[in-house]
Amino acid sequence: MKRSIRTNSFFAKFPKLPLGQLIMLIYFWSVDLSCKKTLQMLAIANNLVCKVFHALEDICSMDLATNPFLPFPVGGAAVLKCDESKFNHKAKYNRGRQAPDIWVFGVLYTATSPAEGFYQVVRRRDQATLSPILAKCLQPGSTVYTDD
Repeated sequence: MKRSIRTNSFFAKFPKLPLGQLIMLIYFWSVDLSCKKTLQMLAIANNLVCKVFHALEDICSMDLATNPFLPFPVGGAAVLKCDESKFNHKAKYNRGRQAPDIWVFGVLYTATSPAEGFYQVVRRRDQATLSPILAKCLQPGSTVYTDD
């Protein structure tokens, strides 16, 4: 029995788009090229490029929801380090944009080389904000080192 790659797959969502162009769209999305630049390179309708990009984002979101990313060893305790860092844009001579400070909370597993980590932008650095993040990515019995 002869079957097409489009049968019951992501490719079936865009039957009128040539397969070569669809694969190029997937590639451009994977290297984080914008819709506008992709549109210029492939000369495809803007709404079609955005539809394909959104469909790819939806697939990745659904996969992350069903298979959450656990950056640290599953099935055992681990020794981890966690800390927060502030990222900001400092204007020279009090000119230019005034950007708000952005805090990033990170958990690092240093037993592997290179080290593996989990990072998340947070508005506040209090226990109520950070505890759910730690609960989401740590295994029971893990040892966590902080500077606080």
